[in-house]
Amino acid sequence: LVASVASAAKAGLSGVKHMVRIDHSDPLTAGALELLGRVLEEGRAAGLEVMVEALAWRDGRIARDSDSVVLAAVIAHDMGAPLLKLATPDAEPGDARVDAVARVVQSVGARVLFLGGPRRQGGRDGLLDEVRDVMAGGAAGMAMGRAVIEDPDPKEMALQVAAVVHAGR
Repeated sequence: LVASVASAAKAGLSGVKHMVRIDHSDPLTAGALELLGRVLEEGRAAGLEVMVEALAWRDGRIARDSDSVVLAAVIAHDMGAPLLKLATPDAEPGDARVDAVARVVQSVGARVLFLGGPRRQGGRDGLLDEVRDVMAGGAAGMAMGRAVIEDPDPKEMALQVAAVVHAGR
């Protein structure tokens, strides 16, 4: 942990974020899930929102296939996570990705944000298409950093992402 739930509450923060890697081949996963359980319990007791970044992990990297993303989501949700931050399922842009995102969102009873990650092939248009697909699939939003700040015009990129996320609201 970078900071404890107690220190976050003492500082007057409204919540904490906890990342957990779920790797069936790594014996450290059991301890990581125990820690997640403690963070969720302490967060509830302190009245703090807890966002859990649950990532299925395989061969040293994030597993982005739909089944793995659903597995990570369900594990974190069933442990009590009220807000999830997940990898965007690796599916073809358009209907296939919308359906994959919808499957993930429908597998849990919590708000789901999807990772924006690094810039991808397809540049700005590809990223905005991904945001459209994620929102169409029922996500609460996207958590984006590098994809925006590494854009040649970060302000314009942020405005375009916000327009897609908040369209119709």
